[in-house]
Amino acid sequence: FLAEASDKYNMEMQSLQIGQTSVSAITDTIRVKMEAANKMMTLAQKRLTDAESNLDAVTSSDSYISAKAAVSIVLGLMLGVVIAAIGQLQMFAMLGIAAVPARFDVFVTGLVIGSGSYPVHSLVGILQQGKDTLDSAKGYFNRLSPAVKTETTTVPPTAPGEPVVVETTTAKTTDEGPHK
Repeated sequence: FLAEASDKYNMEMQSLQIGQTSVSAITDTIRVKMEAANKMMTLAQKRLTDAESNLDAVTSSDSYISAKAAVSIVLGLMLGVVIAAIGQLQMFAMLGIAAVPARFDVFVTGLVIGSGSYPVHSLVGILQQGKDTLDSAKGYFNRLSPAVKTETTTVPPTAPGEPVVVETTTAKTTDEGPHK
């Protein structure tokens, strides 16, 4: 019974026409094209897998990581200098070190900004320690030889015949600066 039904189905499919071609021929053509499409899909998946493995190998190589780090550092330094120049940021001037030329101060500030947070904190700490050391040395020398200021005041007599009163005041500095 099933064999007869299958034969009858096949005969009807061959007898049906769409345009000049039978449905059976169209089905066969579609099947062939689907097989070709599946082969192309399998090939594309294989190529994609190969490309992903090649990309993974390249991006995990030491030379790529080193090059990426170098480019990142250089771009960061350049961006820091540009930001410092646009904002006219002067780190040395902010720390009270006036001996540094403005353009050099802006350039160094840009390099510090571009180098990232850890080097910035380290450099600012070193500069602050240097400034504190200079302030301490100044205070030390002030204690060794303090500045002496003497002020003399003469008070005239209030009545004729009374003596003149002379007052002398002496002061020594021990100030270590405005930060202590």
